[in-house]
Amino acid sequence: MRCRGTTNPPSGRIITANNRMVALDYPHYLTDDWTPPYRARQAWCDDVSTENAQETCAEAVSRALKVSLEYLAVTYGHDMDDWRWGEAHAVHMKSRILGEVP
Repeated sequence: MRCRGTTNPPSGRIITANNRMVALDYPHYLTDDWTPPYRARQAWCDDVSTENAQETCAEAVSRALKVSLEYLAVTYGHDMDDWRWGEAHAVHMKSRILGEVP
């Protein structure tokens, strides 16, 4: 499948917050349930724990990635090839029928 095209907004970011992302004359049905645009206008990326600085969205994402990768390396080792999804997400199911059998 190929994309017909992409749009890169001048700001370099797309914020949806479930608000309308297409023009009123967009020819394909997406939904009738759009959230008012004030939610997207409120979205921002500043790290409120830093004083006298306002980070950009790119800086916030970069920091989040760095912190996440550091945590994963400590938890699962420094070689990403050794990471396994099942080690991070174990599923424990209790049977309704046999769950109380000693």
